[in-house]
Amino acid sequence: MATRTLLAATLAALSLAACTAPNMIPAHGQDIEQTAADRANCKLFSNGATPGIPATGFYAHGSQAYVAGASAGYAMGQLALAIGHAVEVRNNYVDCMVAHGYRLPPT
Repeated sequence: MATRTLLAATLAALSLAACTAPNMIPAHGQDIEQTAADRANCKLFSNGATPGIPATGFYAHGSQAYVAGASAGYAMGQLALAIGHAVEVRNNYVDCMVAHGYRLPPT
């Protein structure tokens, strides 16, 4: 059961990570080349301004149930960090594009 929950949460995180670079609408008529350059610069900025999650070690000692529970808790914590990281990267990208004169499409 814990494996299924972890798999579902991992798939959800990967789906969220795929949405880190939304399409932006130019506000003042930039051409395709300028738009591509702005997108590339903002992707670099958003990833650089939000460094990745550092790898940490994990160790648990005890009964099999304790180790399994501790491992699941550690994995869920790492997943929460990854989701938070993806959201922060997306927000930095959107902020950069808005600063270059773009806007989000209406929802």
